[in-house]
Amino acid sequence: MNLLLIDIGNTRIKWASLNEAAFQFGGYVPASQKGVESLQQFSFTETGPDRVIAANVAGTDIANKLSQLIEQNWGIQLELLSTTRQACGVTNAYEQEAQLGIDRWAAMLAAFKQTTGAVCVVSCGTATTIDVIDESGKHLGGLILPGITMMQQVIVNNTVGIKHFDQLASLPDNLTLGQSTETCLAQGTVRAVVATIEHVMNQMDKDNVKINLLLTGGDGDEVQKHLSMKSEYDAHLVLKGLGLLANTTEVESAS
Repeated sequence: MNLLLIDIGNTRIKWASLNEAAFQFGGYVPASQKGVESLQQFSFTETGPDRVIAANVAGTDIANKLSQLIEQNWGIQLELLSTTRQACGVTNAYEQEAQLGIDRWAAMLAAFKQTTGAVCVVSCGTATTIDVIDESGKHLGGLILPGITMMQQVIVNNTVGIKHFDQLASLPDNLTLGQSTETCLAQGTVRAVVATIEHVMNQMDKDNVKINLLLTGGDGDEVQKHLSMKSEYDAHLVLKGLGLLANTTEVESAS
């Protein structure tokens, strides 16, 4: 079975192929109508996929556009995954399970499989999400806060004195005190994410829970280098989770 896995996120559309248990990352484009149109220039897989499995958090317009492209190229339908109560040994903590984003759910499943134990999975993207799963696979719950760039943009867009900024400062290599408004913003927002992650991990330690820390998302590798505790980074957790879900979860076709 040749699977094409697609993560339709708020910022990017990423894809990978999964064939005979071999995972291969393909690439990414912006999560926009133009981004989908640009996919025409890419060869997703060397041969046409048997199935195309997707997680979509970017709305119906982009998903429908992508569905049309897939049907035109390969004559098959895009299959959209939904979050469930339980999958791959993990039980969802949400009372209304569908409210948990499918990208978070997929990342959680992949993280639990990779660590084979209790895990705190952190996605550092448009938003920063933190989810904790105990060693039995029970999702204990999570946190959502703005991503680093979003935090900076909110401050810039809502503060009259600094609305003139053309661009945000790059993420810092070292956590120090900023000496300009740009660097103060960069330092403060990175520290906010780092501090939240470490607070959750320290709470687990106080509760005598031995837990792994696994990061993903576009800013995950940058955040990782500022953490005081051991962690791992995997850029493709959502896509790997889709691969796990493809054979265990009912899917619906994009309309």
